[in-house]
Amino acid sequence: MRSSALLAVLAGGLLLAACGESPGSGVGTQPPQAVPTVVDAAAAQPHQLYTHCGVQWTEFQGKAWYADPPLSDGSGNPPPGFGNPVDQGTMRQLSAHQAQYVSSSGKVVPFIDTLPPGASPPGLCS
Repeated sequence: MRSSALLAVLAGGLLLAACGESPGSGVGTQPPQAVPTVVDAAAAQPHQLYTHCGVQWTEFQGKAWYADPPLSDGSGNPPPGFGNPVDQGTMRQLSAHQAQYVSSSGKVVPFIDTLPPGASPPGLCS
């Protein structure tokens, strides 16, 4: 009986010691975890815009964006100031449904996440 009483006292003392630590004291606590880096959706990001058939649409942050309005030289090419077949610039999401592309030449193109009224779905050009 005496040994079981001693064991109970020792076990109770260990539990009290473990519970008596204050959070953040460093004793018995987990080391701080690194916080994952989140890309700011509003920050401009390098973007390569396909322009061979004019400025029509692009994929950015995992979804399709449509130029509003689509831009062309009238012959299925991008307007002056854009590279062909691609243009290097930056893209940023402005809101849930709007984004903006800025060409390396400074041309600004608004994009929306739905096909603009009267615009044809993007396809292959000749």
